[in-house]
Amino acid sequence: PRDGVGWGAYKPRQVFNGGDPAGDVRAIVWTDWGKNTAYGVGKGSIFKPGGGYYPGLVREELRADHLGRCSAGGPPAFRQLEVRVPSRPGGPLGKWLLWSNATTLCRSLT
Repeated sequence: PRDGVGWGAYKPRQVFNGGDPAGDVRAIVWTDWGKNTAYGVGKGSIFKPGGGYYPGLVREELRADHLGRCSAGGPPAFRQLEVRVPSRPGGPLGKWLLWSNATTLCRSLT
């Protein structure tokens, strides 16, 4: 994404979609990088009910998969990213959700 961070990087320590604070995960530690699915744990901001964000950062989990290529002859890439976050600080992690509701991290060539 334009103004984003971490996209196309090897084991990025930060992934940011260039939008609001909920799209920014920092201090990510990855496991299984380069396998079919990689898992990361980092810290990010979450929304409060009624608007705004909870103070401080919470633990978030990332799952990168669909390892392949975005274009013929292109470099290997994870083509899907999912995240799960708690609904409140200290709460249990929720279900896996597509990052920014994107079904693919590859840009359209058309």
